[in-house]
Amino acid sequence: MSDVDYSIVIPVYYNEGCLVPLMESLERTVLQTNPNYVAEIIFVDDGSGDGSFAELQLIQNRWPGLVTIITNT
Repeated sequence: MSDVDYSIVIPVYYNEGCLVPLMESLERTVLQTNPNYVAEIIFVDDGSGDGSFAELQLIQNRWPGLVTIITNT
């Protein structure tokens, strides 16, 4: 694993439907504007009962190596 310059930690609780747009926004406004830094994005699912976890898995598949999912159930 490479050294990480910064981490973004995002709590998730019943956020289905807004997680992909959030990640796309982070990619445009943070990741692409700071190409000289290595980032990691950590989503912490606090036991959502909706489809948030499935959406997080889609995000992790789309951005492999960048996204980590932690579940607190």
